[in-house]
Amino acid sequence: MGNFDFLLNNEEYESFSRSCIEAENMIGTSTVATAFMARRALEQAVHWIYSHDSYLEAPYRATLSSLVWDDDFREIVDPELHSQMVLLIRWGNHAAHGGEIKEREAILALHHLYQFVNFIDYCYSNEFVERFFDEKLLPISENVKKRETPQAMVELQESLPVMPDFHEQMAVQSLEVQENYTEKRETAAQRQEVSFHIDQLSEAETRKLFIDIDLRLAGWTFEENCRVEVAVNGLKHGSGTGYCDYVLYGKNGKILAIIEAKKAAVNPEVGEVQVKEYANALEEKIGYQPICFITNGLKHYILDGVNRRQVAGFYSQEELQLLMDRRHLQKPLEDISSKIRDDISGRYYQKHAIASVCEAFFLTIEDKLFW
Repeated sequence: MGNFDFLLNNEEYESFSRSCIEAENMIGTSTVATAFMARRALEQAVHWIYSHDSYLEAPYRATLSSLVWDDDFREIVDPELHSQMVLLIRWGNHAAHGGEIKEREAILALHHLYQFVNFIDYCYSNEFVERFFDEKLLPISENVKKRETPQAMVELQESLPVMPDFHEQMAVQSLEVQENYTEKRETAAQRQEVSFHIDQLSEAETRKLFIDIDLRLAGWTFEENCRVEVAVNGLKHGSGTGYCDYVLYGKNGKILAIIEAKKAAVNPEVGEVQVKEYANALEEKIGYQPICFITNGLKHYILDGVNRRQVAGFYSQEELQLLMDRRHLQKPLEDISSKIRDDISGRYYQKHAIASVCEAFFLTIEDKLFW
């Protein structure tokens, strides 16, 4: 008996039920395979909703991420559940390349998958039964593998049947059937005798889980080139000692970047003040300022110099090293007028234009707005 056995009672869930059960069984041998299979099962379950609910239209690119981030899909899924799905997808993506998946992450991957398929059952079944995820049912073993070779993951993927074409699935159900399912979802709260509840993690744990997997997806290895809670001395307040949430190191062992993690409700400017203070204190010790990141787990900001901008994710070691090298290799374009060749640009307005462009490279964003 397993957590996903209830899916077998409804033939309509046949397209994703077996994958859910296989994902749960795999945790006895490999956390990596578990996360990969849980992501595959999630994708099949998302395809099922799109093909059965008339409210959802297929986007042009039917990747799992585009389906999950579609505005209409997010409208029908609770934000907490959506966050769990995104986290599961990232674990699955990391697992697909043989990356390490911790036991806690594999368990949560199954838990998040369970919550989503349970949500499907609540919305679209005729009689929903309240049930809860039970970790005691998981066949966890002490010898479970937490890493797999890329070749092993390729072999696993090749051993699985090819997933049906998404657009062909979308065309299977008639509009009348789809509208019937939509009505079921919209009236679920009135039809079902029990309510649907989502098991929530604390914001702190969710934030840490997102940051950890995003760093690993960018190629960072904890306790090697990525360290947590690193002490920083020389601060101007309190005891004079603080702790950087994460510190990223280059191949030469030198600090490349520091990361400050904040709650989602905290303004990024608050984190900016703190991370700059850490950077200034480190500069006194190591002779240069590291690149700074501020994040709440879902949104990431980078500070390199005076400007803060949002980025899609953390930079890799190579990308950060390149940014750091550019700082040292950058040469000022001062007194450029004396270096302009008259036989190429000898007119006064040409020299003025060249000098003005060079000057603009050193203006802050605020100055450029008025330039």
